[in-house]
Amino acid sequence: EVPIFALTTRGIYIPSMSAFMHIASKYFSTIDLIGPSPSPDDSKRFIYHLSNPLPNPPSAVIIYGIGDSGKSTLSRTYFNHSILRTDDIFFAWKEAHIHLMLSISFFSDMLRAKYLSNYLEFCTKEITNWLMPRLNHDIVIEGYDLCYEDYRTNVIDLLKSHNYKITEISL
Repeated sequence: EVPIFALTTRGIYIPSMSAFMHIASKYFSTIDLIGPSPSPDDSKRFIYHLSNPLPNPPSAVIIYGIGDSGKSTLSRTYFNHSILRTDDIFFAWKEAHIHLMLSISFFSDMLRAKYLSNYLEFCTKEITNWLMPRLNHDIVIEGYDLCYEDYRTNVIDLLKSHNYKITEISL
């Protein structure tokens, strides 16, 4: 099986041709390969021309995986949607609880998932607030914390309650 991303010698992830074709075909009916693109690290890169966008209902793309697996590269390269990084929500959680996080006991309890339900509730509220004012309902939500099954389920339930069609991509 061809991996979705290949790590280049410059330390960045680039998508495989099959990954690009699979994702782009969901959004465009015409995908023309223009030719190879020069790259500073001799990686195999190609130029495509995308045309004839497919009519899509409002959708949410959920991209999740471990850190440094290429989530941001994928979301910014392929999806011209509003992007919510759940990694950023974690930093908002951390900022709101910084006085507690300085405590070793709180940090160890958090690592043991003692505060996971509070964290998931916080994240769901943040996503709800982020969704409300949106005029463009095509969004991408990405982050490593979506690997938590109960969190991902909460996010999916929330999006479904707002009538989103959901595509999940696990890296």
